[in-house]
Amino acid sequence: MPKRQQPPSRARWAAQHPTIGVHCDRETYEKALALRQRHGLSFGQQFKHALDLVEKDLEAVRARGYAEGLEAGRRAGWTHALTVYRLTYPCSMCQVPISIEVGSEEAKVATAAVAAEGWAHDECLKRAQ
Repeated sequence: MPKRQQPPSRARWAAQHPTIGVHCDRETYEKALALRQRHGLSFGQQFKHALDLVEKDLEAVRARGYAEGLEAGRRAGWTHALTVYRLTYPCSMCQVPISIEVGSEEAKVATAAVAAEGWAHDECLKRAQ
């Protein structure tokens, strides 16, 4: 049987409104049908509303993941920096490490002690020999 020709206006409308076919289980179909009967929403309206909600949920998830990723990165970076750059010395009483903070009085005393001991770059020491 030959296919019936659509009027031009119907063909234009169909081109601007593509069909989406969805197969679902019986339970989902019954829920959609009940929603349609209860609230008068067509399947198309239900789909559009659900699409908007999913888009909002995905944006919230993306924003949360981005924020948590930044925070985790900061923590990891801080931990790495502490292990690489932090100076500590053992407490003379309990031996628990004490951190030396940059610019603190302890840092000034430590800097003066190291300089007084004559510490120098390896390259500088080799040149002096």
